[in-house]
Amino acid sequence: MTELEYTVLRKRECEELIPRIFHVFLPVKRFLADDIETGPNSYAVLFESGHDVYALIKTTDTQPQTLGDVHRAVKNMGLITQRFFPPGADPEYFFEEGKRHFLNAYPGRKVWTKDDISLFYQSLASYPVGLVRVARVDGEVRRYNTRSNTWQKAFDYRFAKVPVAAV
Repeated sequence: MTELEYTVLRKRECEELIPRIFHVFLPVKRFLADDIETGPNSYAVLFESGHDVYALIKTTDTQPQTLGDVHRAVKNMGLITQRFFPPGADPEYFFEEGKRHFLNAYPGRKVWTKDDISLFYQSLASYPVGLVRVARVDGEVRRYNTRSNTWQKAFDYRFAKVPVAAV
């Protein structure tokens, strides 16, 4: 398989997978990097869509991936996030999953507030495929080296999403 065929195949996979899971269409304009290792059993695809950069993080194993795993991987890659897309475009997905984990940890607790469902419990939410809009990359993107269990530089890249205030 040539590199062009692989790129076309990966583009088709992304453009089918993202709308099916996240209910948002992101046409891939260009791949920045493909198959960046983010852990022993996961990888990321960095791509441009419109004027934004996105990271799609997938696990290759049957071991479940959580929001916390995706957050840690993105941070270790050197990416600053703007948004984590919830599956099914459900804005309450991470909160509801966090609530479920909180109530499993404290089954006898009848009174609780939204503050009790902290980011810790939300980070336990199942997130088998993570989609992240990137706000900034400061000079380099890192990848996980499975042999030494460390992070190392994959390539140089700079990107910053400049917020524009409405007047």
